[in-house]
Amino acid sequence: MIRKDYILKEIQKLHLLMAKILGLRTEGRNLEALDMLDHHIAAESGLALEDIMDMDEQQLIDEIKETVDLKLVDYTILAETTYVAAEIKKDEGDIDAALNLFAKSLILFNYVTLEERTVSFEREQKIANISQHIQELKDLAH
Repeated sequence: MIRKDYILKEIQKLHLLMAKILGLRTEGRNLEALDMLDHHIAAESGLALEDIMDMDEQQLIDEIKETVDLKLVDYTILAETTYVAAEIKKDEGDIDAALNLFAKSLILFNYVTLEERTVSFEREQKIANISQHIQELKDLAH
């Protein structure tokens, strides 16, 4: 029961954060939305968005494991927030940063899939969406 309560609490926090981020984005306040995401990511993982962007796949997972004791739900939340940061970077026209963050989000979602060993259709759809974003951005870059 404690685990279920924890997961529900974390999901509620994520929904509240995403509602605030959506509000800021709707108002065209993307930099404030990014700052809020960066603050949340740093609070959850001990890393800033810039840190995450500078790491390769293995460094990202290793650093998060070493920095804090995250549960799989926390990795999912980190993947979601990184995804939203990538969307904002894409909207701002920062293609390289968007590609980087979409790739990091994909790494995190794939890590959750491997560790959880269960199929989540919602997560699989998100992974497909991220892959599509990455391909679109690569096409734009060429």
